[in-house]
Amino acid sequence: MTAAPPGLAGVWPLFGLSIATPRLTLTPVRDDQLPGLADAILAGIHDPSVMPFSIPWTDAPREALVRESPK
Repeated sequence: MTAAPPGLAGVWPLFGLSIATPRLTLTPVRDDQLPGLADAILAGIHDPSVMPFSIPWTDAPREALVRESPK
């Protein structure tokens, strides 16, 4: 695991969390990443013929997907 800049982690310690594998790094979403997150959600998270989530949040109308997307 690696740390975020001290300023962010000082405000909220979880901003210092980073979990990395050779193919993927997971970190908390930051404000500057929200537009890209919204674009990814609108582009489709999964095959529309399969619902991998217990709550079908990806079937919500476009406006709700952006406004209520998991953050």
